[in-house]
Parts: sequence; C-alpha cells; structure tokens
Amino acid sequence: MAEIVIKRKHRLPRLEVRRLVEPVLEETVRTYGLRCRWQGHFCQVEGAVRGLIKISDDSFLLIAKLGLLASLQKTSIQNQIEKRLDQVLG
Repeated sequence: MAEIVIKRKHRLPRLEVRRLVEPVLEETVRTYGLRCRWQGHFCQVEGAVRGLIKISDDSFLLIAKLGLLASLQKTSIQNQIEKRLDQVLG
C-alpha cells in the first residue's frame, strides 16, 4: 500500500482552514468515491483511500493510505491534492 503524507503550515484560524479545504476534500471524495466524516478539526476518510485530515492551530496534515488501484496513481493524486491545497492555503 502506498501512502501520501502532506503537511502545510498556516497562520489562519482552524475554522477558516477547514472552510478552505472542504471544497478540495469534497472534490476528491466525488472523484474517487470516498466517504468522509468530520469531528471538529479531524476528518476520517474511507473507501479506496483510507486516511485522515487534522487541522491544528498552525498546521494542516493529510495522511492517506492508498488501495491497490489508487496506488498506481499515487503521484498524480498527490500532485492534484498538493496543487489545490497550495491554491487555497497560499
């Protein structure tokens, strides 16, 4: 299983970070048929990709474990997510 780990520093309130990353997450969920469940500033992702998102006071963390088919597209998936996160988080 391949793994994607993306960390980004931020200087925004956690609620603002969540508001900014939710559209990116929703787009990814639709594209790859995933499910996500938020609890405060923590999101559990399930499906062909399993992982979590954690928003802390000064950082954003995404950890995703890719299933077999998704592993074949790891670089593409990671690049797309990083590009979108960089757009919304600056």
